[in-house]
Amino acid sequence: MPSLEEIYRLYFSDVFYYLLYLSKDRQLAEDLTSEVFFKVIKHRPDFQTEASVKSYLLTTARHSYIDQLKKKGVELVDLEDWDLAKTQPSPEEDLISQEEQRIISSAIAQLDEPQRTIAKLRLVEGWSFAAIGQIYGRSPNWACVTCHRARQKLKDLLEDYYDN
Repeated sequence: MPSLEEIYRLYFSDVFYYLLYLSKDRQLAEDLTSEVFFKVIKHRPDFQTEASVKSYLLTTARHSYIDQLKKKGVELVDLEDWDLAKTQPSPEEDLISQEEQRIISSAIAQLDEPQRTIAKLRLVEGWSFAAIGQIYGRSPNWACVTCHRARQKLKDLLEDYYDN
C-alpha cells in the first residue's frame, strides 16, 4: 500500500483540479485539497487497491465541497457558470447559442441529484463512466445507467419546451 507521501504526490493534482472544477475558486480548491489530505492523515483508511485510494480521495473531496457550500448556504450547482460552447461562434451563432445554453441549463437544473451532476460531468466535461462511478463509490455501469436516465429526462424536458 502506498505511503501517505506517495498518496499525496500521486493524487494531489487530481484532488485539486476536481475541487477547482467544482468550485471554480482556486483559493477554495487549495483549502479543501489540504483538508482532504488532513482527513487521510487523521483517519488513515485501510485502502484495498490503488483505485480505492483515488475513489476515497475524490469522494472525500466532493463531501468537503458540499459541506463548504452548506456552511455558506449556497446551492450545489451554479448552472449559469457553465460554458457549453467549445468553439468561438459567429455573432449570429452566438445569439442562438446563448439562448440554447439558457434552455439546456434550465433543463439540467430540473434534474435531481445525482443526475444533474453526472449529466454535467459526462455530457459537458466528457468524464468517463469509470471516473464518475469512482467519485460516487459506485460501478461504471451505475454511472452509465444514471447518465442514460438523465439524457432521457433532458430529452423529454427539451421536447416539452419546444412543443410549447
